[in-house]
Amino acid sequence: MFAHNSTDLQSTRNLRMLCNAIVPRVLATLYVVPIIIKGLESVFIIISVAKGSAQDDEPQNPRQCFKTNGICFPLGCPNNSKKIGRCIHNYSCCQRREE
Repeated sequence: MFAHNSTDLQSTRNLRMLCNAIVPRVLATLYVVPIIIKGLESVFIIISVAKGSAQDDEPQNPRQCFKTNGICFPLGCPNNSKKIGRCIHNYSCCQRREE
């Protein structure tokens, strides 16, 4: 039915050789990438736990700031107060200094 010439056979062989060279590498990559991602997740979890444990007592949002008798100020705290945490982006949670 179909006539195969030498060019078609050579093209088929070249394609088969290319697939045999590429497929194992792709499969190896697909196997290694999830392992790398899991490792990075573990590192991020360790960092976040370490960071969170050091800052457990500092206010991190306006509600926590108000609960610790603080006031949210944009950028920095006034001279008569000290920074005790943060409220939101570019807002500091400040408390009056005890004199």
